[in-house]
Amino acid sequence: MPLINNSFDRNELSLLQDNLYVEERSFFQRTFGAMAPGSLRGSIFTLCSVTVGSGVLALPYTFTQVGFMLGSFILLVATLASLWSQYIIVVAADNAKVLDYAHMVKRAGGEKLKTFLNALILFYKTGSCISFQIVIGDLV
Repeated sequence: MPLINNSFDRNELSLLQDNLYVEERSFFQRTFGAMAPGSLRGSIFTLCSVTVGSGVLALPYTFTQVGFMLGSFILLVATLASLWSQYIIVVAADNAKVLDYAHMVKRAGGEKLKTFLNALILFYKTGSCISFQIVIGDLV
């Protein structure tokens, strides 16, 4: 016996979807109200705090190792390189008339390069999750 009943017809399903999560909230309530677990806003804050947190911790150490002047120069060069590479990616995507990075890579290098890119992204995300667990484990 299936756990989920899939015997809804289209009209019942659309009526069910329309009535399930109808919740009128003002902009202020949506923006500054309590965050539900797993919500989009909560996920964005977690991602930002993890990303910014590692950078905030790494910058002072780097500056103490190389000095203020060289550290500022390196930070400026890294910022400009990041902005330039993002600009190049946007221009290339616009020229190729694609909306995401994977399709742009496929257009430039074929299906094998797209598969390789997806494998690299999977490897990177897996490593990020593992390192996040290690850091959280050390803090608890």
